[in-house]
Amino acid sequence: MRGSHLAVQLGLALTLGLSLSACNSPVAQVANPSSNLEVATIANLKVHFKNTSNWSKVNLHYWNTVATTPLPATTWPGVTMTAETGGWYSYTLPTASASNLIFLNGNTPTQKTPDLFRSNAEGWYSSGTWFDSNPDVAGAGFTVHFKKPTAWSKANIHFWNVLANPAIVNSTWPGVGMTDEGTGWYKYNFVAASSASLLFVDGNNTTVKTADLSRTKDGWFDPANNTWTDTDPGGCATGIVGNPSGLETAAGNAQVGLSWMASSDCQVTGYKVYGKASSASPYTLLTPSALPKTATNYTATALSNGTTYSFKVVAVNASNTESSGLVTTATPLGGSASGFAVHFKKPTTWGGANIHYWNVVSTPALADSTWPGAVMNAEGCGWYKYNFSTASSTN
Repeated sequence: MRGSHLAVQLGLALTLGLSLSACNSPVAQVANPSSNLEVATIANLKVHFKNTSNWSKVNLHYWNTVATTPLPATTWPGVTMTAETGGWYSYTLPTASASNLIFLNGNTPTQKTPDLFRSNAEGWYSSGTWFDSNPDVAGAGFTVHFKKPTAWSKANIHFWNVLANPAIVNSTWPGVGMTDEGTGWYKYNFVAASSASLLFVDGNNTTVKTADLSRTKDGWFDPANNTWTDTDPGGCATGIVGNPSGLETAAGNAQVGLSWMASSDCQVTGYKVYGKASSASPYTLLTPSALPKTATNYTATALSNGTTYSFKVVAVNASNTESSGLVTTATPLGGSASGFAVHFKKPTTWGGANIHYWNVVSTPALADSTWPGAVMNAEGCGWYKYNFSTASSTN
């Protein structure tokens, strides 16, 4: 069975410093030319910091940097960051793919963030949270919702002239199927977009459709009255809170980075993170104030290297009711981050993207997946990702 599947030996030395390229960027093909597994080197690691405390000077101190060209740790209190607009500051770590770092006031070094970690992607840090795009820019994406008439058999969306980075090509008529939200509403997400022209159409009877429309932010469109609303017109149920999904870890030096995908439950107002040494009980709340609903990552710091920790991420609503939560474990290690991620470009003819793995070298041990493997996480642009958080190699 295994001999008939894609078997690429992935070692830590290969995967550190590798990441998914932008949709339209050239990528380097893995040695097996018949596979669809592709990786691309990170040219630089750029980090941004929002100076919400009006520090007189914004510095960056970094260490344990993984870079193609060795990059020594900065001397405390670090290097001066470059001022941007809107209170943001930036600094680029050349040829780097991952690093431990701290943002601080260069004139008063006691004013500083906790020890942080960033890898593989440009990041914006503001008020204790990492973001994968500038949270202040209208272009971070939006979701449109459509109330499907009972006479329609399929809810499709056709779109064109989408302003987004990376670019989103026009859909091919009659568009793409929307996601059933289970309440008569269907949704579609425009990733990293700021505006789009669109219409809704019955995918099985394309003569039935709405007029041409446009949208620049989240919105609900009801064809019964041909109007957009900025909030769910039916309101949100306030019963069981829906979990986030796709919880992943990235272990570093005395810290563990957690990342997840947002809950689709419209009542969610934020997230809480709990942690404990795996042998301890109960969990300790790591986020006394709930993270905002836009948060999709958190870094637990001041951990003991070599100790296995358990983490739980829950979604909360306005009444502070928690979801059941997602649970994972990770072991921080000295030096650079452990583990690696693999990325896969899904052929358009495939319905989904799974990964089947075996012979994983990992601490703690990671059992072989059960055929047909584990579901990979969609990243956009046709790419899918799976994280081996404590592994050094695998088939």
